[in-house]
Amino acid sequence: MTDDQLAEDLAFVRRALEASQKAADVDLVPLLIWGTLTAVAAAASYVVPALDSVWFWVAVIGSAWVLTAVRLRSRGGLRPPQIIAQRAFLGLWSAMLGAMTLIGFGGVFAGVVQPQAITPIFAGLFGAGFIAASALVQRPVVAWLGGLWWVTALALFVMSSSLRLGAFALAIVCWLIVPIVRVVARRPVA
Repeated sequence: MTDDQLAEDLAFVRRALEASQKAADVDLVPLLIWGTLTAVAAAASYVVPALDSVWFWVAVIGSAWVLTAVRLRSRGGLRPPQIIAQRAFLGLWSAMLGAMTLIGFGGVFAGVVQPQAITPIFAGLFGAGFIAASALVQRPVVAWLGGLWWVTALALFVMSSSLRLGAFALAIVCWLIVPIVRVVARRPVA
């Protein structure tokens, strides 16, 4: 191997490492928006059960989609991120949130999914999303969060339905909002 080939190979490895570090630098604000709106709405519905209606949730989730669209537009629209892992991360969470919206509304309106099953199903989907995301960002703690979401899903399935919304709100704060805020707080200001 010549010195030029070695230098070229080392440069390739350096670029690959830099790209994998950038892959973890994804825009987490949309997930934070969704988490915050959902946690506040779930806590409010838990405290004031009369709020817990399909139309209340249509307003909450509709607001989350609108705020996400505004965020995307303010960041340059839907142009794809440069790093493949960032594109996969965006696609993963867009698909997860879309699936949750479809299950939550389509399933309930069709009578196929009982409203009491929504929170444990969503917790299970969050678990799947976090475990898939851990492979993209190469952070084992993200997989652990996925596991915590799955434990939460199991707990939500077996607990009293009167406690589910409050427990789900708490899980969103602990397993979604707090980790995102910690990641965002550690990032350098650009």
